Amino acid sequence: MRALLAFLLFAVVGTAVVVFVVVPYAAGPVITGVLQSSGIVQGGSVTIETKGTGPELVGGHADALHVRGQDLVIQGLLVGDADVTIRDVALFDRTFDAIDGTLLRVRVPVDNGPVVTIASIDLDGPAEAVAADGRLDASEANAVIREATARVGVRIDEATMGDGVVRLRRGDVAVDASLTVRGGSLVLEPDGGLSSVVLMESRPDDPWQLRSVTITPGGLELSGTVDVRRFSDGSVTLAP
Repeated sequence: MRALLAFLLFAVVGTAVVVFVVVPYAAGPVITGVLQSSGIVQGGSVTIETKGTGPELVGGHADALHVRGQDLVIQGLLVGDADVTIRDVALFDRTFDAIDGTLLRVRVPVDNGPVVTIASIDLDGPAEAVAADGRLDASEANAVIREATARVGVRIDEATMGDGVVRLRRGDVAVDASLTVRGGSLVLEPDGGLSSVVLMESRPDDPWQLRSVTITPGGLELSGTVDVRRFSDGSVTLAP
């Protein structure tokens, strides 16, 4: 399930990819063309507006890059709508100071599992600790929980979201469960002494960490942070 937690990685890196791959001195229209012709961004439409003076851009600095796009495929992930601003961008150094914006309808393919749609992802914060808040609706949360429990040999017919609780049903038997965050990983903990199940896994050296989860009848609200500096210095790379 690490592939699903990578939505945090996608949320920041997918929208900030211009910093890492484009010609450093390119202006907005040229950057847009490079992204599309490189195959990094496929389908849909994307526009990038630069904010900064001409000399600043030639010198490798932009006050901000405003990235907007619809129906995009980025690094194999699909995003229905993106509106993100990357601030204080050092193009030659491939770094930036902060990012803010929103992604809508992000579709994440899970290895040997379903394609999970994250309804929305809000981004805000400095590059070393970008806050990423995502929302899974109830049907998507049900799919994630059923897929994760099946991986450990437990068949669940349905997982229903409530106020602070998940009800797991198999046939006529139902049991309540909670969701907790341990060491950056999301863990399902059924009542009655049943074994816990890791839904989304994060390791201590990962650049992204899950911080909290809230269960509502409408689904799951997830909050985490991403250290984007790890990508600009080459210590972490995106899988193709």
